[in-house]
Order: sequence, then C-alpha cells, then structure tokens
Amino acid sequence: MIVKIGASLGLAVLSMTAAVELTEANAASFQADEIRNLNVSYQGSEEQTFSASEKAAIEAILSDTYEQVKSIYPDLANEVSVSVRTLARDLTMVGHVTGMAAAPGRIVIMISSLHPESLEAAARDGLAGTFAHELHHLRRGWTIEGNHYGPGIQIATINEGLAVIFAESITGASKPGNMQPDEPTSLDWAREIRALPVDADYGTWMFQHPDGRMGVGYRTGRFLVQRAMENSGLDIVALSEHTPDEIWAWADVE
Repeated sequence: MIVKIGASLGLAVLSMTAAVELTEANAASFQADEIRNLNVSYQGSEEQTFSASEKAAIEAILSDTYEQVKSIYPDLANEVSVSVRTLARDLTMVGHVTGMAAAPGRIVIMISSLHPESLEAAARDGLAGTFAHELHHLRRGWTIEGNHYGPGIQIATINEGLAVIFAESITGASKPGNMQPDEPTSLDWAREIRALPVDADYGTWMFQHPDGRMGVGYRTGRFLVQRAMENSGLDIVALSEHTPDEIWAWADVE
C-alpha cells in the first residue's frame, strides 16, 4: 500500500546491530507506505501488527515532526526512510518509543507493544520526541553506518545530549530516562567519561553500566549540553553546529 502525505509535513534498549535486522519470522509483516519526503515501512510481529488507525496516527506524527525539523534545518535530507517496528519491551522511561539513525537518510523506530493502552497511545506519548532526536542525528551525521565522527564515549555523550535537548525543544517534553542526576553527581559522571579511553565499551556507558547506572552517556550529555548553552549563550540549534570538543570546553567540567 502506498500513501502520499505532503512535505509540509535515547535511550536505546537493545543492540543497534540486532535491531536493524529483518528476521524470517516477521518479514512477512513488512509493509511500506510512502509519504512525500518520508518512506515509511512497517514491520510487526506474529503477535502484533499495525492497524490502519495506528498507521494513520504514526504517519501524522512523523509528518508533523519532519516539517518542524525541516523548517529549522532546510538542509535536512529531502528523503528519509523510516522503518517502524514493534518491540516487546517496557520503554516507559523513554516515552514508550526508541529509535536509531541507522544510516544517512534511514531511521529505525521501535514502539513498545507493552504500552498499557495501545500502539497508537505509545506513539502519541513518545514518537515525536524520538523522531526529532533521530532526525537531529541525521542532520549532524551521527549515524551507525556512514558516521562522520570518530570513536569514543566523549563524542557519543555530546552528540546524544544535543539530540536529547533538540527533541525537547521540539516537543516541550522531557523523558525520564534522559534526565541527569544532581549537579555534583553529573559533574562526577562527566569527569569520569572525560577520562575514559577511546575504546571504552559503548554499551556500558551509553546503556547499562555494571554498577547499575542506566544511560550514563545520555544523561550526562543532557547535562553537558545544557551547561554549554548557559556558558556560551548559544541555543540548541546554534550549539549543534559545533564540535564535541568545543562543547566540552564550554561545559567546563575540569
């Protein structure tokens, strides 16, 4: 089924590599809708598929969010492929929706099938913020394939923090899983990250640390970006034009 919609339209919780794979079990449920500027595909599971009303709600949110971000960044990709999937995990802390910028022009969105109401309710809760977050990654070149940046948790922390704050500026809402702890703890985390070797484990620092901390990189990134905005006088759009090193310098955590 092809649908056209006009162009005036975090915390990840599973392995990015595994998330972009199509499995034999769910490939049959793969369907594609086309929105001008957005090519939206749906991949459900044997237990959960997307209804017509759920697709309509999802596409309206994607369309509106793309329009808002494109108005801020006219050089944002004119064609974006969005793969929308269900995920049988509790994503309450990130608004019931997570995602990834898989490659230039390609985004994967995962909506929790465990939302107490419905997939549509989950999408209304968190899809706009997640999609804005991932579109910011596309614009900045922070993608899994075709990444414009080198390795290091220091870089990831800043790029994720920028996307978190940018998404909040679009939606006016914050997600609990992205919120930093108190300032002394955030400063400690920032210094801890700053001292990491370039090959420090990504999953440990961005998702779940062995000591029980969750999303250290995302939460510290939000803190650092807010601090850099305050110290530089730049808003999130202007700050996003700068390098991670420049943003670390403005955050002044040494």
